[in-house]
Formats: sequence, structure tokens, C-alpha cells
Amino acid sequence: MASTHTPSSPACPITEIPGALPTCAINEDVDPLPIAQASLIHLQLLDAHLLTDTTLWRDLFALTGTARTINGVDSILKAWKELKTAHKAHEFALVPGGVQVMRPTPTMGWIQAKFTFKTSAQPPMSISGIMRLVPDEEQQTWKLWNLITMLQGIDGFPNVDVLEPAMDWQSEAEQLLTPVSDFGEQTIHDCVIVGAGMSGLCTAGYLKAVGINAVILERNKRVGQNWTDRYDSVKIHTSRSYGQLPFEPPIWGPEYPYHLNIQHLDEGYQKYVKRYNLDVWLSTSLDEARWSKVTKTWTLSITRRGMRQDVHARHLVLAIGGGGQVPKMPELDNRNAFKGKVLHSAEYKNSKAWKGLKGVVIGTANSGHDVANDMLGAGLESVTMIQRGRTPVLPIEYYHKIYDHIYNDKIPVAVSDALSVTMPTAISRLMAIKMIGKFSSEEPERFDALERRGFRVERCMDLYQCLYERFGGHYIDVGVSNKIGQGLIKVKGDAPLTGFTESGLKFGDGSTLDADVVVFATGFEGNMRLAAADLVGQEVGDKLDDWWGVDSEGELRGAWKPIGHPGIWFTGGNVGLARFFSRFLALQIAADVKGMPLQVYSKTPQ
Repeated sequence: MASTHTPSSPACPITEIPGALPTCAINEDVDPLPIAQASLIHLQLLDAHLLTDTTLWRDLFALTGTARTINGVDSILKAWKELKTAHKAHEFALVPGGVQVMRPTPTMGWIQAKFTFKTSAQPPMSISGIMRLVPDEEQQTWKLWNLITMLQGIDGFPNVDVLEPAMDWQSEAEQLLTPVSDFGEQTIHDCVIVGAGMSGLCTAGYLKAVGINAVILERNKRVGQNWTDRYDSVKIHTSRSYGQLPFEPPIWGPEYPYHLNIQHLDEGYQKYVKRYNLDVWLSTSLDEARWSKVTKTWTLSITRRGMRQDVHARHLVLAIGGGGQVPKMPELDNRNAFKGKVLHSAEYKNSKAWKGLKGVVIGTANSGHDVANDMLGAGLESVTMIQRGRTPVLPIEYYHKIYDHIYNDKIPVAVSDALSVTMPTAISRLMAIKMIGKFSSEEPERFDALERRGFRVERCMDLYQCLYERFGGHYIDVGVSNKIGQGLIKVKGDAPLTGFTESGLKFGDGSTLDADVVVFATGFEGNMRLAAADLVGQEVGDKLDDWWGVDSEGELRGAWKPIGHPGIWFTGGNVGLARFFSRFLALQIAADVKGMPLQVYSKTPQ
């Protein structure tokens, strides 16, 4: 059947989503509490007095039932009054100790006030919120710069943020290769999750916290193998605290290093499954999924330890990575003529067998730098990176300055997420650009050294464009940039790569480069909808939203929220997004299973 897919939520350039930073310094003598108290009263009666032309209201599965960022005075007023009435919102209150003045820079500040309220319509909910208030020039009148409302919990459901460990999780028994559940074919599971990576484990954990047991189908023989199958030198470039799995106490405590490696990740994933007794079916793959309009359930054809069987589920969660983690390999001329070795970074393990050879890495993002550094350490005769476009580089020191005060061993990760990930995407992006630009301007030589070696660097990188639009393509510098600056790793980016020769690579300007081994660090396919259509069929696949990128409001497309067909969900994103949004996915599924689905406000208010 020919595809008739039309995206219901077209991608929008992240540079075009609305949002602005405040340009005001808050006086030292300002008492924020009475200002917050008065603003909360005005919020309940919301009128134009409290809003500006640049006010943003981000609702996370609370009043809109999905993720929305609404802008513009008329749009916010219309949506707020309609939804506040429909949900019967009441009991607005400031959180004790939750009001403070924020001064991230000398010329930028706001009053931040945490608050809560309840709704009594179906389903009755507890909602948390944040008001960020900025003053006029005289600091007499305070207005909303942005408003956050977030689903905290559903009345009558267990606390989604608390999950008690299994009674015997610390026993020395090996993790079983057989599932905890082993129901007959007629059993209808509330939820089946495909993939036991970060997103799959987070979703299963939160589902269990609200009383829904999910089955996880994992194609590998063991949990954590998705990490151990990668190249040996893999380390998470962000912090241990940022990469935590849900619930307290942390899976990776202070005894672990700042950057977790594959052994730490493998150990932590297995520990998490065992601690919370998650139901993982190992050596199991999903072959096909068929939806019944009559029963409103999925029939899933699976291969489980070599045997075919069908299982049934009300909800199907695809936690399979972007595009199902299908490697992208550019088509280059004369491939068969090359006498050396060619592989994708997905196949790469280490460079130990190539000592004394000439190594080439195509791609200059995180994986490309990791592989090149690995080659250098293994003693290859030469290591060259092929740069296809200007590369954004974020020194790890900048990451420390921006994120370590939010994500650390002293603050529970759920609290850190509530402050960081809830910020409207446009605001997070602009703040990151401002800070990275300041840091990079203070040490130009760091980047000049790269440019002198032919490495074209984007100094003031747009981190959120990389994460949300380019799906990567950047490098968090944990030390390899210095080796490039010293000439230990060479760079060729002065002409486009066009093909192979018998002894290496050729370029558009007629130049060549000798190579014995070529590793493509060129990423993976980036639309999970295409992988999903292979499983659910084209008819259902054409109804699904595209995956990744942002819509005109700055919200992620296709991940963690309704995607155009009942009972199917996409996950995705970096570890922080996966952890934060899987919480809401669990609440959406649980509400539906218990007959109280969240009502989605999907229309765009005008």
C-alpha cells in the first residue's frame, strides 16, 4: 500500500519558536513573597494585566492533557479560562519555601514562585506549577514571564514518583532469562514496551509505581547489552547525576565516576531491573503488531528465544531509539575497489588489532571523536577525521558551569528535572546560547587552535538545535579537542568526500587520503515513525506523527504523547528527556487503563 502520510504536526525551525529572555536586574531589597502571593491571586482570575506580549505558558499533561507551550496574550487567556473552568481548578497555594529571587547574570533576573492546585473534574488531579515574574523598570508592577503547570499525580493513583524496591532484590541470585510473567496467549497485558534501554526502563518503572505492570520485550540476551555491544571506550559525556534512572536512592551513587562507562551503565541497568523486579522478556523481538478496532487491543507477534507466539496488549510503547537505531551510511563511489576495512561505528568495538595502520574516521560528533581517540591510544600510524560540516563544540568545563549546580548528588534528580526540563524550550535554548557565548568569548585560543589544524568549529553552539533538530552532530569536549590542536589527530575538511580508491579515499578537489581502515561515525536514521510503520503496517503507520524535531510551540514531535492512533506511543531523546517524560507517559497509560483518560486540548487557541 502506498504511503499517504501527512504530518499532523509539521516541524518548525527551532530558531523560529517564540520566546525571549528578560533584561532586568532585580533589586537587592525586593521581598519576593508578597509579590508572589499577589501574582497567584491574579493568576486565578487571569487577565491581561498579568501578561506581556512575550509571556509563555507551558503545560505538561496537566490542563491540556499533553505537552503544549502557548504564547500570546489572547491565546493564553482563552486557553487558561476555558481549561481552568473545564477542570474545576481550585485550592491554589504557594509552596512553603518555594519563592525566591533568581539572578543568573547581573542583567537578568526574575522571581520564581512554586505553587500547587487541584482539579475536581475527571480525572481529579494534583498539579504543580512555577510562576516566573519580571518587573517593569520601576519594579512596581510584576508580570508573568513564563508559567509552568505540570501534572503531579491523579487522585486515587499511587504516587508516580515513589517505587519501593522488591523485598529480595539484594540477593545474589542471577537475573533470570525467563520472564517474571508467563501468561497464556489470551491474557491481555495493560502495556508492552519494546526495548529495555533508558526509555523502556524508565517507563516500566513509572508504570509500576502507579500500579501498572508492563512487559518489556528486549531482543538482547541480557539487560544492558545495548551498551556492552557498543565500542569499548564509550563513556557518557554528560554527568552521572544527569544520567540517573528514576527513584531514590540513586542507582549510581558518589562512588561512581562523573562520566559513566559501559560497565557502569550495564551494571546500573541490571541493578535497576532487579531492584524493582521489572518484567523483562529477554531474547525477544517484536515482528508485527496488529490493531483490533473491535477490542481496542494489539496482537503482537513476537519471537521469544527462537519460538513464535502472539501476545495481546492495550498499549504498545516503542522504546527502540531513533529510527530503530538503523545506521546511516553515505553512498560513496567505488566502494568495492577499496582494499581496506570499512565499518559503521555501530559495529566498532576497539582499535587494538589495527596498530601501525592508517585510520580514518568519517564524522566529527561525539562518536567520531571517541573512535579517533581510541585509534590514537591503540597506536595507529595515523588518525584522520573527515569533517563534512562545521562542528559545534561544547567544552566539558562549560557543561559543568551550566548544569552541575542543577544536577548533582545533593539534589534528587526529579527535583532537578522539575526546575530544568520544565522550562519552555525557547527559553532553555536562549539561556544556553547566552552562557556558552559568554564562556567561549573569554578563551578564543581554545578554538583558534582547532581552526589552525583545519577543524572548523562552531564556537557559540546552539545546543538545543543540536539536540532537538539536528539529532546530535555536536561534540562535548572531554579532551580530544586538545589532541587535535596538538596535531596528534589530523583533520581533513577542505573538500567534500566523494568516494574510495584502492588505497583510501578521494575528494571533490582531486585530493586523496591513504587509509587501511575507515569508520563511519555518521549517526542513525532519525524518524521512529518509519520503523514503527514496518511493525504496525502502512495503514496505521500513515496515521502516526513524525518523530523528533519541534513543532511551532517548541514541543517535541511524536514522543511521549498521543501520536495519531490509540494505544501506541513513541519514546526518545537524551537521558534527561527520557527520564522526565516517561513519568507523564506512565500517567497517561495508567489513566486510560483505569477508564479515566486525560482529555487532550490539541486545538491551537486563537
